[in-house]
Amino acid sequence: MSERTKTIAVAAVVLLVVLVAGLDWLTGRSPEAAQSPTSRPLQGSVLPLLPKGVFQGTLWYADAGCRIIRVDLATLRRTAVTPGGGHCRFWISPDGTKIAMHVGSPFTKPSDLELLDLGTGTITRPFHRPDLGVSAPAWSPDSRTLVACDANHVSSVLLSLDVPTGTVRTLRRSACYPGYAGTRLAYQSTLGGSVILGGKKLADAGTLGRLLHAGVDQIPGPAALGDTVAVPATTVPSSPTVAPHTVILFYDSAGRLHGRWDTGIAADTVGLLDAGRFAYYTRPNQTVVYQRKTGDVFIDAEGSILAAAASPDGRTLALSNPEAIIFTDVASSRQRFELPVVARWLAWTPPGSTS
Repeated sequence: MSERTKTIAVAAVVLLVVLVAGLDWLTGRSPEAAQSPTSRPLQGSVLPLLPKGVFQGTLWYADAGCRIIRVDLATLRRTAVTPGGGHCRFWISPDGTKIAMHVGSPFTKPSDLELLDLGTGTITRPFHRPDLGVSAPAWSPDSRTLVACDANHVSSVLLSLDVPTGTVRTLRRSACYPGYAGTRLAYQSTLGGSVILGGKKLADAGTLGRLLHAGVDQIPGPAALGDTVAVPATTVPSSPTVAPHTVILFYDSAGRLHGRWDTGIAADTVGLLDAGRFAYYTRPNQTVVYQRKTGDVFIDAEGSILAAAASPDGRTLALSNPEAIIFTDVASSRQRFELPVVARWLAWTPPGSTS
């Protein structure tokens, strides 16, 4: 190769790098958003079976029949805690004594949210209202309050359950997508779309559009957990050839912006794991998990991650595909073990946290 040819080749590479960097800058994409996925728990992969006692705590999952199953990780003993049907999604109270649960799919046949007392095994329907499956409910940090969205009417309503007394009251009208950041309740107004935190506006289409330098739709709904509020905004394409994509902005419980994730696609739902240290988005039959500290992305190349949960110490992700739950080391992205069960939803609680 001549010196002139070498010079031209080097210049072409430099120009390509500059163009890619410029495109990221123009679109507002962070370097983390452009990196390759770091973990691919493939359907049908052959891994060692999960041994007893490798991990601590309790793993919970909704099986193919929408029963909630409890797995003691010390012994691998499995126990069904609900009968089959209707419990495809569930949320365990912070004190580990109760589980809120419903069918999980929005805009399906109206169904009430149910509450399981793990101490007695009793299942009740404290809200006495149908169609509480449109968004995830929210537990207060002290487990005394459960907030749920009733979208059975034209204007959705946030209902608040005082767990010790069983008293239900209307908390907010024209609101949905509740969650707690610290002790402050976050939700989205279903009229103007504004995200509210502690009674004050956190973000709306105007502020999000200015941050992202683009027109945005405030979809999907926000999520809050630990000290974090995840506020999604999906860009409005400037032309038919430009695809919309969802950017998730992360705020702390004081309302300060401290991070973002450009997912690169248009997400259906957004959520948080492990007190907000992981974020995820979902699309049909796909869940993609993002570690906020490192920017690592955990995705299935076949698009078959159905649910995810983080271990109490944050070092391991349990990722379910249509054949097994895959236990993946967060630091190395190494797939370590599998539990050959079908799981539609997952949770992981520390030792001694449940009855």
